[in-house]
Amino acid sequence: MVYKSLVEQGKLQHDPNQEVMDSQLEYLLRGKSSQLRMRWRILMEEAENKQKDDMWTSVNNQRNKLFQRWICKYAIDLF
Repeated sequence: MVYKSLVEQGKLQHDPNQEVMDSQLEYLLRGKSSQLRMRWRILMEEAENKQKDDMWTSVNNQRNKLFQRWICKYAIDLF
């Protein structure tokens, strides 16, 4: 905790109210930090999944175009 180190260095005088506020603030910041890390991880997973989906969409589109060209080229011979 920053407050305790400042008191130990003599830069602040000990105040129980400030110590309580420091511990509560640190608790809140730790909670926010873990929430932000979790949100970042979820966003990264969503981006990776979207990128994979986009890749497969592109592959499927290319396959469909190739199939359509093949059908147009060889369908005449079949009939």
